[in-house]
This record gives sequence, C-alpha cells and structure tokens, in this order.
Amino acid sequence: MIARILSSLIHGTFFAVATVVASKIAPQDKQGSAIAAVAAGLTLSTVLGVPFGTFVGHTWGWQTTFGIVTFLGIAALIMLILHIPSRIKFQYQSLKYELGAFKNPQIILVLLITVFGYGGIFASYTYIAPQLETFAGFSAEAITILLFLFGIGSFLGTVVAGKFANRLLMPTLSITLVLLTVILALFTWTVHDKILSSITVFLFGFTAFATVPLLQTKIVQTAKEAPTLAAAVNISAFNLANAVGAYLGGETIRTGFGMAIVNLTGAVITAAGLIFSIILIVYGRKHRVKQK
Repeated sequence: MIARILSSLIHGTFFAVATVVASKIAPQDKQGSAIAAVAAGLTLSTVLGVPFGTFVGHTWGWQTTFGIVTFLGIAALIMLILHIPSRIKFQYQSLKYELGAFKNPQIILVLLITVFGYGGIFASYTYIAPQLETFAGFSAEAITILLFLFGIGSFLGTVVAGKFANRLLMPTLSITLVLLTVILALFTWTVHDKILSSITVFLFGFTAFATVPLLQTKIVQTAKEAPTLAAAVNISAFNLANAVGAYLGGETIRTGFGMAIVNLTGAVITAAGLIFSIILIVYGRKHRVKQK
C-alpha cells in the first residue's frame, strides 16, 4: 500500500512535466500533436500493459510482473537522459507565482470541463463489463476483446484529436464533448444488442480519450507563464473525475434506477462539461476583444 501511494504521488507530477516538456520541444503549431503523443503513450501502455502484466503474473508470479515494470522504468529513464534536450527554456517560478495562475477564470473553466466532461466517462465505463454481460449477453472472454476494442478506439481518438488540437482546439473539444454525450445516451439502448454495443464501445473509447490531449493542450496554453502546476492540477482533475463519475454511477444503481441508466447519468455529467466548454469559448472571445 505504501508503494502504491508513493507511485500515485509521482503519477500526476510525471504526466504534468511530460506534457510541458513535449509542448516545449515541439514547434508552436505542433504542440497539440506532441501532447497527444504523450497521452497516446499512456493509452497504449494501458491497452497492452494491463493484459500483458496480468498474463505474466498468472504464468510466472506477480514478482516477475513487478520486475518487468522496474526494468521498463529504468529503460525509460535512460532514454529520457539520452534523448530529451538538456536545455529547455523553462521559467522557474515560485509556488506563490504558480498558484497565481489560478486567478485566471479560463483555467478554472478548463478544470471544470475536465471534472465533468471526463467524469461522465467513468460513470459509464466503471460498470461497462457487467452491463455488456447482463444486457448484451457477452461472455467473459468476449468482454475482454471488447475492452481491447475500447482501447484501440482510445488510442486512435487520442492521435486524431492531437492533430486537430494544433489548429482548432476549442471547436474540436466542444464537438468531441457533443459526440461523447450523444454516444453515452445512445449506449443506454445499444447495450442491449451485441452488434450495436460493440460499435458503441469503440466509438465510446474514441471520443472519451480524444478529450485528454485537448484538455491538456488547453491548460498548458492558457497557463503559459506557469504551465507545470496547472498541468499537474488538471491531471488531478482527471483522477477526481474518475472517482466522482464512478461514485455517481454507483449511486444511480444503488437508488434503483438500474445499471443501464448509468450511461444516461454519464451523458448528463458530460453535458455539464460541454456547457462549461461553451462558456469558455464565449469568455475567451470577450477577453480577446477587451485586450484589443
């Protein structure tokens, strides 16, 4: 448990710094793609690493799994030392200065989009396996394949979103949230059919993880004078969304609305994130007009 807590403390810091480093290395018009590459790496490692780690653990024991994780961590550290430029222009600021960035209402709006937009995802995804088994009649083996399909969709969504983040960041984010809301709402009904639920699972993964590079790019660009802390807090917002979404999905089941309704709950939560994205667009336009 202590090891798990220590590794979780590192998680937010690593991805925050990795996001900022990627944006610093990339050309100005390729920042979205660079941040998407970091997010795609996380997605791909989850899609491949979780089943591989489980297989290794069952076959050779959990100690072997942790040994491989340690080896990969050391290999990654060596590659970072060798390939990340040693001189990246960072503006090292005091904690007080970094916290001052949160006076910007646009940063608060991005965090709210993350909590609600991503929270809707986990209201549904946390309970996706029992839904597919209970309503669509998939076997445990088939559900494993469907979750892999979700992972493929997640990876592709991350990459595609990164391409659009370079030029059409906020329109792409709003459209993605609209599609995600619609897909979650439809999942309430498509989950009862094997073919339709399979298609929905792929589209769900695609739109769900397309939000990650878009939101990280937006937070880095908005807090450009103090991006590291803002990016770290946004990672925390993703984790908060995970917890809140899972809790609200569980409450939907507990109060008797039924397991299929968790998808509709997710759609409502994500719709709230969409509303905040629209507010952010309007506020951003008014702010630019005032500056002129």
